[in-house]
Amino acid sequence: MTHRKDAPPTTALGRAYNSARLGFIPVPLEHAPLHVLAGVNVYVRSPDGASPEPHYALYREPAFPFSEEDRARLLAHGVRFVYVEMAEQRHIQRCVEAAAAPEAGAGACELVYSATVELINELLVTPDLAAIGPRLDDLSRTVAGLVVDHPGSFSHLFKVARHDFYTATHVVNVATWMVPLAYACGLRDPAELAHVFQAGILHDIGKIFVPAELLNRPGALSDDDWRILRAHPQLGYDHLRSGPGLPEAVLRATHEHHERNDGGGYPRGLRAAHLHPVSRICAVVDAFEAMTAMRPHRRRAHPLSHAVDTLRNEAATRYCPRVVEAWLAMIAGLPPDATAAVSQPAGALPETPSANPAAHPPPPPLETLARDSASEAMNRREHERHELSVAARVFLLSPRIDLGALTADARTISRGGMSFGCRWPVGVGSRICVRLQTGQWSRLNLIGRVVRCQARADGTYDIGVRFLAKT
Repeated sequence: MTHRKDAPPTTALGRAYNSARLGFIPVPLEHAPLHVLAGVNVYVRSPDGASPEPHYALYREPAFPFSEEDRARLLAHGVRFVYVEMAEQRHIQRCVEAAAAPEAGAGACELVYSATVELINELLVTPDLAAIGPRLDDLSRTVAGLVVDHPGSFSHLFKVARHDFYTATHVVNVATWMVPLAYACGLRDPAELAHVFQAGILHDIGKIFVPAELLNRPGALSDDDWRILRAHPQLGYDHLRSGPGLPEAVLRATHEHHERNDGGGYPRGLRAAHLHPVSRICAVVDAFEAMTAMRPHRRRAHPLSHAVDTLRNEAATRYCPRVVEAWLAMIAGLPPDATAAVSQPAGALPETPSANPAAHPPPPPLETLARDSASEAMNRREHERHELSVAARVFLLSPRIDLGALTADARTISRGGMSFGCRWPVGVGSRICVRLQTGQWSRLNLIGRVVRCQARADGTYDIGVRFLAKT
């Protein structure tokens, strides 16, 4: 399958580069069992000033095995992934399958999740489904086998999910959650579950034909914006139908995941009787993920309780009641550490405002703070801090080993510094650049040094930053 000639550039949907295209496979550092990295060359990614693409530096040879000390050292410097050569793909696949045991579920799910994100980044940059088809088939069978053999793996798949607004992570969340939901709804055939995974992976493929600046635009969308965005199910269906044969479940879910039982969806206004069962599963998971993840056009993600109440209230009219019932039962059965990231998003404003508005005056506009947000050597206690709940991207400037942008949730800001939540530790003393993904701030580089990195009970890290310079 080839890219349509009229499709716009898609680098804003995923990363502008892809390690697989350069011959490397990412391995998540935090959860990877050491035997995954045994007997292979291990690389780290670092920027190359002479090239827009990253440079992969050899970190460990097989004669010098990768150790727990290596893992701790890299994690302390903000490194999220190490890389192995593409020729080792089968070795990694065997390790994923071997790790798929109850006592190693988190590691197996993290490996599957990261491999799938990388695959989707490649698909978004160069949407040639025929080229990545074998790898997609392998991942589909792996996820299906994981769910069939270990139904409790859903809690791990949910916990490792990222909750940002990038298309790649959205479709991977939807795909990895759809399979256990389909299993809970009675689907047991591994081949059909593999098709469910593929349906989740490809359901938003039509967004490659939506302008990237629209997908990533902060603030409310206009009626014209929504009209363009709502064309993506039809565009995706036409794109997939014109290529190599795909299962009906994949094509139908791509076309129907925004249809609703009462006929109030799009693009065709179909009612319940005309919707494919996999489309009904995709609709529920897609809506839940969209509500609980950050999006550019709204200030914050909704807490899990809001998403649960919305699905419960709309089950009778908009969604399949049986699918909603199964999904809510799965969510209710998750352990607290799996739902912590979405139960109440970090930095979110209280659901019930204070009875005395004067006790909590609103913060000044972000643009006001931006004028002098990074005075050098200022003590953070000298300046009033203001609460935020804004998606951010964090870039490690020193030390130079880097794996691109980390997704973060900005929590507070003042003229002297800020704090943010992140799923990965950033070493104290590291020099970083933070870009807030909202308004004029998306064009402002906030340069600072990390002065605090504290682990939280929910598995994330609270990072404190003192600004060094205004840019």
